[in-house]
Amino acid sequence: MKVRVGSIFSGLVAVVACSTAYSATLKSTPGKDGQVIIQISGEIAEGDTDVFINAVKQANAAGKLVANVRLNSAGGNLLEGVKLAGAIKVGKISTNVGRGAVCASACFLAFAAGDTRSVTYGAQIGVHGASDETGRETVQSGAATVSMARVAKELGVPPAIIGRMVVTPPSEVVWLSPQDLQSMGVTMVGKPMQHRWPRKCRKQKPPQPRPLGTMSSTE
Repeated sequence: MKVRVGSIFSGLVAVVACSTAYSATLKSTPGKDGQVIIQISGEIAEGDTDVFINAVKQANAAGKLVANVRLNSAGGNLLEGVKLAGAIKVGKISTNVGRGAVCASACFLAFAAGDTRSVTYGAQIGVHGASDETGRETVQSGAATVSMARVAKELGVPPAIIGRMVVTPPSEVVWLSPQDLQSMGVTMVGKPMQHRWPRKCRKQKPPQPRPLGTMSSTE
């Protein structure tokens, strides 16, 4: 799959979102009708998009179609999140966040890029502004937040959600309600939760997702 860098990257002029030394974990699993599902779990880091594209190429070489990307990530490197969103968008691949999973910050852009998008009740989808490598708000991080908002707009994210992204500091997360998600065309799956949906909270380090297995790469 050849990914062309188009207008989706044009607004990203400064990238200062937090980055970690650990890459996300990717695993390919069989889906329905011979299709493939790629699971992405953990912090998004530089090089993860290349691993993802290689996984898609391997599936295509085997005569299989990658139908869905399942996400479970609290975020990570903003530029890599935008690159991953571009690959998903070009590939016209659907995205999903399952029950108990989290998709926030840079992961949200990858989720929004899905050809179709679905969320299982009990998952958490969150947005906030960008920070520098130390987690602080700076002039540069503010520019990155504006650029992130432009990318989100190109992906069809409604202005109301983009507005929350822009005004929420990186130390906090705004969790989107099922109604918010449905406003951006997301299909809600399963049984609605009975408790009140959280709106905003202080950003905390999420529990590490359960390992899904390691995919070989050329990194």
